[in-house]
Amino acid sequence: MQERADSRTSEMLKQLLPRGRTDTNDWAKEPGTALIVAEEESLETANAQFALCMATNELSRLYPVITHLGVLVPNSATLSANVPLFAQGRIQDALMNFVNELQPDCKVEFVDTASGYWDATLSIGASRKGLENVVSIASNGWMAYVSKNELSASFTDRTNPIGAYAAACIGGMEVFKKIFLKKSNLLSPEKGRSDARWRLKSIEGQTSFSTFDYKVNESYPKNPELPTSICLEDLCIVGTGAGGGAVAYVLASLHDLQGRLSLIDPDEVKPGNMNRYIYALHADSARNGLKVEVVKELFKRLEKFDVRTFPCSYQELKEPHKIVNMDILISTVDTKETRRNIQWDMPRVILDAAVVSTDFYVRRVDLGKSPCLLCTHKAKEVQRSLEEILSEVTGIDEKEILRLRSTNARFTQEHLDLMKEFSVIHGFALPSVGDRFSDWLIMHCGEFASFETHERIPLPFATILPGILIAGEVIKDRHFPNDTVQNYYSYDMINVPSSGTTPLKPASDCIFCSSSKTKETYARKYEKL
Repeated sequence: MQERADSRTSEMLKQLLPRGRTDTNDWAKEPGTALIVAEEESLETANAQFALCMATNELSRLYPVITHLGVLVPNSATLSANVPLFAQGRIQDALMNFVNELQPDCKVEFVDTASGYWDATLSIGASRKGLENVVSIASNGWMAYVSKNELSASFTDRTNPIGAYAAACIGGMEVFKKIFLKKSNLLSPEKGRSDARWRLKSIEGQTSFSTFDYKVNESYPKNPELPTSICLEDLCIVGTGAGGGAVAYVLASLHDLQGRLSLIDPDEVKPGNMNRYIYALHADSARNGLKVEVVKELFKRLEKFDVRTFPCSYQELKEPHKIVNMDILISTVDTKETRRNIQWDMPRVILDAAVVSTDFYVRRVDLGKSPCLLCTHKAKEVQRSLEEILSEVTGIDEKEILRLRSTNARFTQEHLDLMKEFSVIHGFALPSVGDRFSDWLIMHCGEFASFETHERIPLPFATILPGILIAGEVIKDRHFPNDTVQNYYSYDMINVPSSGTTPLKPASDCIFCSSSKTKETYARKYEKL
């Protein structure tokens, strides 16, 4: 089956709501309308420009939840901020060109007035009087503000794309909640036990969120200025999907960036991923562009920044191309096996992020101070492994399943020959020759749900926001080393922002980080003895 741009959003809806009772064709027919409003006074700041572009980028990808997106911006406002995929100049032209190149299924139009009924309105800055169903956002440096009612904060000249993008992401999620509730209550009124509506909670009043220390509604938050020039030295991103791509998008928004970035990912941009790949446009998915090459394009204006691409899995990265001098490594990969391989290579710092459905975490791994990736991604003893379950379902040998999954390799005709009989028995759709393993699994796991494969399609906002926060962690490691995350932050985005981080200790029985030999090797590698 040919994957469409709305395929994964539609499958996500089936997972959020009672399975078997959600017809996503009805979601496309039932209107879901949102309006973005930005006043000229706010748009005089780079922060508001960042937020407006991010909000347009995110919300226009959410069909069939949002079927119609209106944008109201002043004719005279200009874009001067460095926003990837948006050309500087008149803001209306920048937004229109972006929408034309994205070619979303959602109808996006520029309106002259805010009159009429909209299911939800996102106001960039304090909202004008008379608007209904409004969520207002603002940012000040590292701080993001979101309000359902009157917004007392405003966008400031303390320019920082991290706070601005986070405000757009959290505010956009509130818009999503409003439309999701309206349409799900109409189309799927009965709630199942695992229905996301049981735990859905919207922001009431004004909420402030610090992307610097993850505190909510802090009276006197830390909010240092960004350095004029930021040198990342050696940075490596393994996995350039939604999370890793969001990290790159934020870093590419900085005014002056220096250093070297290595991008590792074997996959291509596919239509079904467009709901959360904020760095990709229609042409990228139409030509199945390599993700690492599409992400690299974000940095083309930064002459002092060197980007290297490795279109292969981490396991397939061989000498002489193996990246030996790994200082900070960002892990936004899908499998625990890859995470464990990363840990064995001993980067100085690992920034790890993952999402399950609506819930994400951001974690910093300092060897000996916090749990390593072998501590946190070890196999469960009681439960059968996913590889064992999938081998039983598909007829493919368990070791071959492990290889396919850990490298996200392509199916061959030999695989399809093995799977053909099992697909009839278990009632799942066969992939095509050349399809990547994870793309097939995540789209069709529902067809053999009784086998408990636990593959969940994530909520787009829950994949983008951790990437925004990790970009901040990279900057903090270089310029604010005493304020890096300690050492775990999580947030269920179907709820409201959680406050503060959770310090965790390494597992005392971990074969890796509890070993004195491992610690000595790590110390020698980074001259800490």
